[in-house]
Amino acid sequence: MPRSTAFQPPPAWRLAAALTVALALGGCASHSVFNPVTGRSEISAVSESDLQAQADEAREALVDEHGLYAHDKLQAYVTAIGLKVAAVSHQPGLPWRFTVLDSEIVNAFALPGGQVFVTRGLLAHLQNEAELAGVLGHEIAHVTARHGAHRASGAAVAERGVLAAINVGQFLERRGVAGAEQRLRRLGLGLAQGLVARYSREQELEADRIGAEYLARAGYDARELLGVLRMLQALERHGAEHGPARPRDAAEPTPDWLASHPGTEQRLREAQRDLAPLRRDADDGRARYLAAIDGLVWGDSPDKGLVRERLFVHPRARYALTAPPGWDIEVDGSAVALHTPEGDATLTVRLLPRPAGRTHAQVIQNLLQPTEGRSVARRVGGFAGTHFVGSRLRGEQRVPLRATVVTGPGQRLFLVDYTARDAAALQRALATMQAAEQSFRAMTEADRRAARVWRLAVAPLPEGGFAELARATPLGSEGEATLRLINAAGPAGAPPAPGTPVKTLRESVR
Repeated sequence: MPRSTAFQPPPAWRLAAALTVALALGGCASHSVFNPVTGRSEISAVSESDLQAQADEAREALVDEHGLYAHDKLQAYVTAIGLKVAAVSHQPGLPWRFTVLDSEIVNAFALPGGQVFVTRGLLAHLQNEAELAGVLGHEIAHVTARHGAHRASGAAVAERGVLAAINVGQFLERRGVAGAEQRLRRLGLGLAQGLVARYSREQELEADRIGAEYLARAGYDARELLGVLRMLQALERHGAEHGPARPRDAAEPTPDWLASHPGTEQRLREAQRDLAPLRRDADDGRARYLAAIDGLVWGDSPDKGLVRERLFVHPRARYALTAPPGWDIEVDGSAVALHTPEGDATLTVRLLPRPAGRTHAQVIQNLLQPTEGRSVARRVGGFAGTHFVGSRLRGEQRVPLRATVVTGPGQRLFLVDYTARDAAALQRALATMQAAEQSFRAMTEADRRAARVWRLAVAPLPEGGFAELARATPLGSEGEATLRLINAAGPAGAPPAPGTPVKTLRESVR
């Protein structure tokens, strides 16, 4: 009787065994390194030189994405506090580098080798120098405990393991085990994600504990870390009550303290227990801190563009545009995106780097890479433009293209890109998108006056409390909740005594 050729799924143990072999093959290259916190050697799948190269690349990406906050005195202040804490860490001899990024997101993170970043958004919400030292101590602890190195090593093992699993699956496929490659690929990817992600909770809590020790060694009261955790808790509640100010990319490429850390309630409980022995009566440095952040940009950055209701103004690139009623405005680096209320179509205006091309035709060819289409000259807000409609191939699929290249202020080239969820969504929004494109213009004096920069200022709290103080801010009476938030004065709590220096907001022409 002839043998049946119908596919019989291999037993689960065979696939599991194959995956185990694959992951073992993937992790075979290893290096022994010393962990200064534990005092023990550990195995890493990434060499120290490769790790440093990855950190340098990551730094470039972070700076490209967020930009550096151009304020030498504030940068020097943050560096001085960071070096003070690093000097009492497990690795005082590392080439520590502390950088303030021009981002309104409340965030801080570290890279292997001693690179620590804080955003101006985080600085705006801290109350004193001790809290800043606590944040920096937490990030320094990530470096000294080699948390970033662990993740890089885990990612390397996972990547090699997935590739090896695919190779094993292909081998099994050739031996007649149909579907083996796809199943091993899926199993390998799932295990890889778990391998890389499982450190997060343990590492963050460990960084809290080690960072608190550094804070105390540096001469601060380690209990000031509780203020940072309560700030995170307040931000979580504020976001839940009021929602985000504007859409945010769900695939945020940098870690977010409100998203990637363990639950704030858990961190507070553990910190209150662990910080009790580290109590120290010490100056929290509030006056020094308020002096350092006086004038800090709040909200949108003039280097990336300012959103004021339906108006977007980019003071550096000297252009402006107006969003259609009800549309959302999202700023992302050198681009501004206008989203339909339904979120199914977007008009994106991007200032192009000079290597993108010298002419409209070069930009279309270099950036859009069409396989077919046609170009038509058009005027956009008084500037020369070229509108292109066509398509390109993405794999075997034909993708529609619609965009306009504009020679704007300062003879700089801009790309206006039309995207939508599907052809029907684009057709519904097309006329409105074209009208929005025509609002592109050289910045006028009226635009400049309407888009003044918002900055933090230090002022005595008036008799009427934050409600009175808010009326003098760009936010008006609705700004009371914001002022309470950045001053760690909860909505139900008693405000500081009148005359106490507090943070407020003011408008600035630049």
